[in-house]
Amino acid sequence: MKILAIRGLNLASLQGKFELDFTQEPLFGCGLFAITGETGAGKSTILDAMCLALYGRYPRITAQGEKNKIENTMGEALATSDPRSILRTGCSQAFAQVDLMVDDKHLQASWRVRRAFGKTSGNLLDFERALIDLRDNSVLASGKKRVDEEIARRLKLTYEQFGRTVLLAQNDFDAFLRAGDGDRADLLEKITGTELYSNISAKAFEAERRALADLQELQKATGFIEVLSKEDRSRLQELVKASRSTHQEWAKKGQKIRQDLDWYGRHEEAVKRLGEAKNQAKHAKQQWADAGEDRALLANLERARSA
Repeated sequence: MKILAIRGLNLASLQGKFELDFTQEPLFGCGLFAITGETGAGKSTILDAMCLALYGRYPRITAQGEKNKIENTMGEALATSDPRSILRTGCSQAFAQVDLMVDDKHLQASWRVRRAFGKTSGNLLDFERALIDLRDNSVLASGKKRVDEEIARRLKLTYEQFGRTVLLAQNDFDAFLRAGDGDRADLLEKITGTELYSNISAKAFEAERRALADLQELQKATGFIEVLSKEDRSRLQELVKASRSTHQEWAKKGQKIRQDLDWYGRHEEAVKRLGEAKNQAKHAKQQWADAGEDRALLANLERARSA
């Protein structure tokens, strides 16, 4: 998150409009600057305006609790924690506005309060909040709850975390130091953007846990495997060697048997063909014998033709 500008109107001791634009000189070129001035000049009000625009409240009122009430010059009794009490006396309206950049997006958060009919004597109305995208002025969220949720989601800081880190209120500079170990670690991660490394560490731890579990399972499984002695391994190696030799010998015998089977196969084929040839010769001889009378008749016809 980067604050680009802070604006306000009629907030506490700051009458009228004010603006701090950090995108323009001389503030743009300052690496470090301080807000100084006399008591009551409005130094804290500038920070109140920033927190008010983002979260709808500011540390100077939330630290006082909600039960106490005070009556203003209009006769209105407001809780000391009511952010509307920041409206300057005698004014009909006030606002706080912050331009900021979050993840390369330019946003504007605003808080606004006014009196009925725009009159200083009008009833004090409820405050309004909004979050817009400055690229196209589209409204991203409006209303107290929706803006709170959207700001917390985008800034990744709750109001309490923002107050302990980005904005340390007056007389409360030890808030971060007084936070618990877990809270400080969470805040530091969100401020520095190092929560990524916590996620990587968690995933690495989980991967290690699963790997160790798998290793234990494998070790259990291998515990049932009996390791052979050197003598047993030697006997098995000799047996494998002898088996290979026997296999080669039987492979040669098998090849010889296949050759013999091929020869017998060819012999049986030859015997079959010889039997068929003998049958054909026998049949032809019978046909020759059966044609004897026809041959005698043919011979007589040939002698008659010659005479």
